[in-house]
Amino acid sequence: MERARAAGNLRPDLQPRDVPYVFAMVITALGAVELEKPARRRYPSFLLDALNPAQATLLPPM
Repeated sequence: MERARAAGNLRPDLQPRDVPYVFAMVITALGAVELEKPARRRYPSFLLDALNPAQATLLPPM
């Protein structure tokens, strides 16, 4: 995570403890709905883009 942050590829406020929860929520959600194949590719891509700092706003504190 530090290398990705240093390279500008990961938002600075994402913490290691956030990652398993974020992916668990996405996996649960994707398993709970019936999606066409393009949508199954779209939403994980959307999630990964959301982790990128380019357009990020600060996360609320935990």
